[in-house]
Amino acid sequence: MLIDKYTKHSIFSLPLIFDDIVDRHELKANGFVNMYVYDLNIPLASNHIFLVFKNLSNELLEKFEKHHNYWNDYHSVIGGVTYHIVCFQRGFSIGYIVDSTEKGLYYETDYHSKMRIIKFWNSPTNLSTSLHSYLFNPNAVRIKPVSENITKEDKIKKP
Repeated sequence: MLIDKYTKHSIFSLPLIFDDIVDRHELKANGFVNMYVYDLNIPLASNHIFLVFKNLSNELLEKFEKHHNYWNDYHSVIGGVTYHIVCFQRGFSIGYIVDSTEKGLYYETDYHSKMRIIKFWNSPTNLSTSLHSYLFNPNAVRIKPVSENITKEDKIKKP
């Protein structure tokens, strides 16, 4: 479970799915950890995506609950830290976006979607060159997502 840097799905898929609900500042204010495509604790939810937060506000949770693919939310303790996880079903559009990211098709994304991703993560004065390279440089080395899943939750209660 990646915690200290964003997953490829957080960078490329999340803005295309949720940019009408949340912006990067609101994510940060709510302790956003990452977007994952699998939770090892719930293998039956393999056709879902998961947004993980450390301090999810009720206001943001209510926004997510209004999303047409919202499934549920729950808490999980991993490495002694409690996380709030919001789960969405992969409908057709979410499935297409997630599958494109899984295949590393960042450059092949349409121009409008590329601009949505850039607008979501960057301010006009702070353009990430690596993000720009992934999206617009056909020769950029593109790393596909690896191990972007939620790890096993703690089963042993601590004293």
